[in-house]
Amino acid sequence: MALAGTAADQASKFLVFHLLGAGESRHLIPGILSLSCRQNTGTAFGLFQGRNWLFILLTVFALAAVVYYLRRFTRPDEKLATAGAALVAAGAVGNLIDRFAFSGVRDFIDFHIWPVFNVADVLICAGAAALALSSLRKPEKDHEEA
Repeated sequence: MALAGTAADQASKFLVFHLLGAGESRHLIPGILSLSCRQNTGTAFGLFQGRNWLFILLTVFALAAVVYYLRRFTRPDEKLATAGAALVAAGAVGNLIDRFAFSGVRDFIDFHIWPVFNVADVLICAGAAALALSSLRKPEKDHEEA
């Protein structure tokens, strides 16, 4: 799942950035949705621009934390937690590839009422939601008491 998510993120960025030039936009639904090629050297919402090296380190730390959480606090049969971790990892690796290759993250999904984002960002949010939901679920008892 992590490999497929990373591949989908990188393929979508490749296609959009090769169809449109840097800084260009194409309206899909006028006033609502556009493809807008942007590069973000900061973090979410364009905060902390120009600190690419810091976000590389934070991303590596976050990936390590997700792996630690998965190994320490979940069982292999907990599908929601495993899927959540895979989605977070996919998004983090997708954006990490951009940070190394392009010195910033390539964003292109533009809903006009929200900062421009990419598939990796969607994967990270969906994975974080799955991890949060899985942490709220009660663990099933392995055996009933006699």
